[in-house]
Amino acid sequence: AAATPPGQQAAKLRQQLVAAAAAGNGGSRAPRGSSSRAGSSNAGGLWEQMLAFEAAAAAEVLGNAQVVAATCVGAGDPVIADRDFELVVLDEATQATEPAALVATAARAQSLVLVGDPQQLAPTVKCRTAEQLGLNISLFARLQAMGLQPLLLDVQYRMHPAICEFPGAKFYDGLLKSWPKPQDRPLPKGLKWPNPKVPVMFIQCNGPESRTNASISINRIREGNSNTDSSDSDTESARTGSNGSSSSSGYSFSNGSEAAAVVRCVH
Repeated sequence: AAATPPGQQAAKLRQQLVAAAAAGNGGSRAPRGSSSRAGSSNAGGLWEQMLAFEAAAAAEVLGNAQVVAATCVGAGDPVIADRDFELVVLDEATQATEPAALVATAARAQSLVLVGDPQQLAPTVKCRTAEQLGLNISLFARLQAMGLQPLLLDVQYRMHPAICEFPGAKFYDGLLKSWPKPQDRPLPKGLKWPNPKVPVMFIQCNGPESRTNASISINRIREGNSNTDSSDSDTESARTGSNGSSSSSGYSFSNGSEAAAVVRCVH
């Protein structure tokens, strides 16, 4: 959007607004009166023009796009929600709460495809009352319970067939197929495989975990910059929870030793 003509105009106006704000904060306080009111009015006019140019830039980009990607809730933005779509595809539909899915599907769509696996995790709902009232039921599961039978994508590409054997029999009635075949899956050359007949091995990684910068920033916003004096406290807080007990916080972690082990394996 920034590369479009209205996007470039919006960027220029934003620079003017930033410069005006910096000048106002850095200089001596202007006397109260008509001049200050006029300056405020002018800034408000520039702000409105900038927003109009940004909206025009977004409309131009979306109007020329063949595919528009958005989160469920992000699809409710007026820039997207006010547009017509021939097809809406909701990925991981069985892990989205029904209200979130409805935000995405409420757009003017002629066709809707829900993609998900009802045998895997249901939507995450932290409030037990909301869960008991049905918030953990996805739109996918609700439609399935009403009699709409989903189409099974019966070929999986991720797991070795030996690993897939149990879940395929337990959850998919033996209908799941694997590709490629075991003979087409050569052993990694970067390490000595302990047992070539067993397609699973564990590698011990002793390196410390650290939370990603994005997770730290999000946590500081959530906690109002409290108890975030260091990355160590961030990491410990996310790993153990605010009450000291282990919990799933949804934060992203990185492990350098683990990444190095993976590189050695694939090489």
